[in-house]
Amino acid sequence: MKHVGQRPGVSSATEKHGRSFLLLLVGLVLLCPVQAGAVEPAIFLPAQEKAPHKFILGTGQPRGICPDLLQAMQKLEPALRFEGMDRELSLSLIDQGLRNGSVGAACGLLEQPARHAYARRVETPLYVARQMVAVRSNDDALPASLAELRKLAGKQPVITVRGSAQGAFLQGHGFRIDESTGDYQANLRKLLAQRSRFFYGGEFALRRAIQAAGLQGQIKLLPKVFHEEAIFFWTSRKLSAAQHERIERALSRLQASGELARIVRSYQDQP
Repeated sequence: MKHVGQRPGVSSATEKHGRSFLLLLVGLVLLCPVQAGAVEPAIFLPAQEKAPHKFILGTGQPRGICPDLLQAMQKLEPALRFEGMDRELSLSLIDQGLRNGSVGAACGLLEQPARHAYARRVETPLYVARQMVAVRSNDDALPASLAELRKLAGKQPVITVRGSAQGAFLQGHGFRIDESTGDYQANLRKLLAQRSRFFYGGEFALRRAIQAAGLQGQIKLLPKVFHEEAIFFWTSRKLSAAQHERIERALSRLQASGELARIVRSYQDQP
């Protein structure tokens, strides 16, 4: 029975149009999460100040252990994107950024219990840092232990880089330290000026600083390794769990393939 004034076929056409619109809406809803996941925001990861083996800047494209590593990670996990490597920040500012979320990740930091409160450590270690001592070339000191090093330093403080883990390590072992600057070149000049007998730091950074300053004939590294510690990748606790998991996967795969060791070795072997 037809209703008065209704044209044949109108109800059927309206129903078909409604079903098509509903299917379109369902498709858009299902598509949105995929699109959102594919355009994750870039992770801000600045260069660490005064860490030339990790970040080599001023030569165009950033180079070093960390830039090479990040590039390899992005190839394995296309959803990972990093930015900020052309900007140097001090270690204290990087930690502050990890805490408030303005820094998404940091490459190449030591294990520190306090850092776990605001950052997550990626379990795959990047490499092992060796702590050594630089002296003037005419110095015949050969301390075989931290106790001997402290005794030979006498009343003079041992030079370290400002805010470094090496300085904190020495203080924990009863040393007086001079950490007035984070500039490796300035610290080498202090060593030559006999303001201290010893400059304590990481092997990579010390070798590069001596080479860059052209001081191979005036300053040498002692053969003793006084301490070794693993270096890790960290992410802010404000970074999404999905991004952290991608970083975990990428580093694990790079370690398994040997590419991680190859990248680190390529900069270890350089003077």
